[in-house]
Amino acid sequence: MTVGLELATAAVAIVWRAPGTHQALALSGDDVWFWTFASPEPRWADVTGTFRTEATPAERAALTALSPGDDEPGGLALQLTVAGRTARVAVGSVLGRQVGAAVGPLLDRLRATPVSAVALTAAIVTPPGGLPAMLGLTVDSIGTKPAVLGLDAGAVRLGVPDGAWQPVPPPRMGLVDGAGTLLDGLYGAATVPAGARGAWVLPGVPADEAQRVRIGGMIRVAGPVPAGTVAFEVTAPLTSS
Repeated sequence: MTVGLELATAAVAIVWRAPGTHQALALSGDDVWFWTFASPEPRWADVTGTFRTEATPAERAALTALSPGDDEPGGLALQLTVAGRTARVAVGSVLGRQVGAAVGPLLDRLRATPVSAVALTAAIVTPPGGLPAMLGLTVDSIGTKPAVLGLDAGAVRLGVPDGAWQPVPPPRMGLVDGAGTLLDGLYGAATVPAGARGAWVLPGVPADEAQRVRIGGMIRVAGPVPAGTVAFEVTAPLTSS
């Protein structure tokens, strides 16, 4: 269900897939690893990458006690794998609610413990001297390790008040760091060091009525998994500066 993220060695693996949602969680030893690539949930909508936290004995027991069986799929679904057994589970089913209860406390901590991840912010930037306003995007590396990502120039969208997503002219230049050094991301993978920021400026974008921005691309995953990259999509509110 997740191209580029191999979870076969995990004691417990959970993958959430639905339109606008793509996340995964795995138990490896005493650590819980979490990957988010797309989510409508406010605390995850603007971030993508790898997160990790240590599970308590009770949390680990709750995860390993989940038992894939003949559950009735329907609606938002997840894929649950425990001890080599895999089942597709409806989120609102009995087993789906058990999964939610087991992972809920972990998700609260995981958001605060990124390993290799980025967060998106967006603003309409008005340069001095009467120059036209520009769309300014920033990609902050929020983890303890560098984030490696590629950007899809054709995936930038502006969200307008009626809820629609409008395309913008594809940018031709990628990310630059605070010193003006080109990190790229369009013509080759960009590495954003831990704690650093990559700026992405899109001139000539009509954003007068826009309220949100959506970008997409590929991000390298970290953790007890084989090297790989997974497609991501993140959104952020649009402010003025």
